[in-house]
Amino acid sequence: MFDIRPTLACSACAILFIGAPALSQDYEEEITGDEGVEEIIVTGSRLIRHDFTAPSPITTIERETIEYSSQATLEGMLNTMPQVMPDLTRSTNNGGDGTARVNLRGFGSQRSLIMLNGRRMAASGIGTAVDVNNLPQKLIERVEIITGGASTVYGSDAVAGVINFITRNDFDGFALDISGYATQEGDSNEYDVTASYGHNFADGNGNITLFGGYYDREELLAGEREFSAFEWWDTGDGELVQGGSFRAPEGVWAFPSVDFGNGPAEAIWEEDGNPREFQDPEDRYNYAPENYIQTPLTRYTGGLFLNYDLTNRSELYIEAAHTHNEWVSRLAPVPAGGFTMFSLDNPTFTPATQQLIADNGIPIEPGIVMGWVARRLEEIGPRLIEENRDYTRFVAGIRGDIGSDWAYDAWVTYTKGDEETRLLNDGSRSRFQQGLLVDPVTGQCTDPSNGCVPVNIFGSGNMSAEAAEFIRLPPLVNITEREQVLVSAFARGELFDTWAGTVQSAFGIEWREDDGSFVADDYLFTGDTLGYRGASPVVGSESVFEVFAEILLPLASETAIAEYLGLEIGGRYSDYEHAGGVETWKAGLDWQINSSLRVRAMAQRSVRAPNLSELFEEQVREDGVY
Repeated sequence: MFDIRPTLACSACAILFIGAPALSQDYEEEITGDEGVEEIIVTGSRLIRHDFTAPSPITTIERETIEYSSQATLEGMLNTMPQVMPDLTRSTNNGGDGTARVNLRGFGSQRSLIMLNGRRMAASGIGTAVDVNNLPQKLIERVEIITGGASTVYGSDAVAGVINFITRNDFDGFALDISGYATQEGDSNEYDVTASYGHNFADGNGNITLFGGYYDREELLAGEREFSAFEWWDTGDGELVQGGSFRAPEGVWAFPSVDFGNGPAEAIWEEDGNPREFQDPEDRYNYAPENYIQTPLTRYTGGLFLNYDLTNRSELYIEAAHTHNEWVSRLAPVPAGGFTMFSLDNPTFTPATQQLIADNGIPIEPGIVMGWVARRLEEIGPRLIEENRDYTRFVAGIRGDIGSDWAYDAWVTYTKGDEETRLLNDGSRSRFQQGLLVDPVTGQCTDPSNGCVPVNIFGSGNMSAEAAEFIRLPPLVNITEREQVLVSAFARGELFDTWAGTVQSAFGIEWREDDGSFVADDYLFTGDTLGYRGASPVVGSESVFEVFAEILLPLASETAIAEYLGLEIGGRYSDYEHAGGVETWKAGLDWQINSSLRVRAMAQRSVRAPNLSELFEEQVREDGVY
C-alpha cells in the first residue's frame, strides 16, 4: 500500500465569525483562595488536576495544529504522530472497508478506545474499532492521546490507550470552512465544506451549535503513478523484478504439463487463440494498475451540540450527529482457476487448442477431458466493492456540583450503525464450467439451461460479450447492523485533607449493551462464486455492568525531598454477560523533585473483552458445514 501525501494543500478557507471564539468544554475553572488556579480534567483519569501532568503519558494536539497539518482528514493528521501506526486509511484498497481507524503503538485499532468529549464512541460494524470519519472534524478543539492502558478508567478496549476528541463549546456565530487538497499532479483531489452556526440563548445560560458538512475524495488508480504501476518482486538477491499473477487474461493451462519441445511447461494463448509455452515472469498478469492507491469517499455529516444551565449548579447537555459515508474499492478482475472440464473438438477453439486439450487433458468420460486452467476475466470488468454506511449517535446528560467539593456527570448514549456492502462483477463457477461444454455438432452448450452461451477462455479478448454476461453474477449484498445503548455516571471530589494536601477521588458506574448482526449474501455460500467469498454470519448481544474508583493521594508537598509526591490508584470491575467478570487496576507515582526534575511511573492491568464478531461468529467445520 502506498500513502499519497498531498504536495499541494490549498486551504481556501472562507471563515465568517460573528461573536466570541469557542472555549473548550473540558476546562473547569474553580477559584481556590486568591490563586485563581485553573483545574482541568485530562484524558486518562476522572480526577481533577491543576495542569496536564499525570502519571500516564499524555499528548495534547490543539486545534491550530490540526488546521495547519496539511492533512484533509483526522486520521491523516494522527498518522503523523509517533504514537500512531497507520491502519485503515484512504490508501487502503484491498482489505479495507471504507473506515478510517487509529492504531495506537501498533497494538491494533480494536485495542484503542476512541472518545468524544470524554464519552465512549461506539464501534463501526460488529468489531471494536471506531471509524473516525464519523467525528465532526471542523469542530474539534483539541485531541488528547494517552498511550498507556486506560481500562481502569474507561473500561475494555483501552488496552493500547485512549484518543479523546474534544469539541468547541459556547460557539456563537456562523462559520463556513472550505478546504481543498490536491497532489502536484493536479489529481486525486479532496474537498471539504463545513458550515457551523452557534447561538447563545437564555441570557447566556444556554448554547446550541448546529453543523453540517460535505467531504469528497477522488479516486486515484495505481496505474496513474510510475512507482505503483507494476507489481514488484524481490528476488532475494537484492534485485527487483516485475511480477504478477499466474492467472492471466490470455488463459493458462497449468496441469497436466505441456511439452512444446523444451520439456514440461505451462501453456498460454496468443490473441489468435493458439497456445505457446508460458514464460515466467514475463507472462504474469500485472494486476497493480487496476487497484486504487487513493480510494474514493463521499461523506455527509450533520448534527448539533446543546448546553443549558438548568440551575446555577447543574447543566443539561445534548449531542446528536448523523454521518453517511459512501466508499468504493477496486480490485483486478476475477482470477478464475481450478480443475475444469472441456469438450473435445469444441468448435469455439482453434484446431491447435483442440489438439492440446485432446493430447494433455485427463479423460473423464467419452468426449470430455479435464485440466487445471486459470483465466483472468477481464471481460467482466474490475471487481468493485461499494460501501454505504449510516452512523447515528445521540447523547443526553446532566452534570453539576454537589456541595462545594463534589461534582457529578451522568449521561445516556444511543448509537445506531447500518452498513450495506455491494460486491460487483463476480463470476459464476458453474456457468464458467457450463459454457466450456459445447456440442461439437451444433456449436451450442451441451446444457442449454439458463440461456447458456459457449465460453472461449483461450486468448485475450476472445470471450464474447454474451459469454461474459452469462458468467457474470448479479450484485451480491452484505448487511451489517449495530446498536449500542450506554448509561454512565460518576462523581468526583475531595475525601479529606492530609499532611500533604487533599485526597481526590472519583467513583463511577457504567452499563452498556451492544446488539449486532452481519449477514452475507446467500450466493456467497453456494460455492458458485469465483471472485468473492462469504464470511460467517454474526448475530448476538452482549451487555456489561462496571464499577470503578480512583484515588489521588498526596504523600509529600513542599518538602526537602519533593515539591510534590503523590500516589494515584484505581480499580475497576467489569461483569460481562458472556465473557464473565474481570478486574483491572492501576497504580501510579508522580514525584516532582524540583522545578527541573520530575519522575512519573505507572503500572496497570488492562483488558479487552471479546467483541460481537469474536463472540457470535458461526463456526465452520473443516468440511465447510456451519
